[in-house]
Amino acid sequence: MALRLEVERVLRAQELGLALSYVALAGTRGGARVWAMQASNAIAASASGLLYLAGEPVPRSRRAIADRCAALFGVDGQAFAKLLTIRDRKRERVDAVQLLDSGLNILNRLLDSVERISLPTRND
Repeated sequence: MALRLEVERVLRAQELGLALSYVALAGTRGGARVWAMQASNAIAASASGLLYLAGEPVPRSRRAIADRCAALFGVDGQAFAKLLTIRDRKRERVDAVQLLDSGLNILNRLLDSVERISLPTRND
């Protein structure tokens, strides 16, 4: 129960933090890449926690995390993989606006999913 509440709390904070950090960092090309990598790390950790809560083994690769989240929680797997693997594409220009939009959509979908994981009742 504590882990579920923590994952939910972190996802809610990430939703707000994603937009705030975007405003602070994404104004330059280098800042956009830093922002995208920070967002990628945070969301990957939360998605891993959510997979664990769902009774799934936590995948070793970021792409596998995106694939499992797409299958289990209905996130856009391609967009999620693009966000989670941003650090692997060092020369690719970062479209921060597109990543912000897809990141917020992914976070909302993950948040919906964690809210559906029922908390045990006091009688359990």
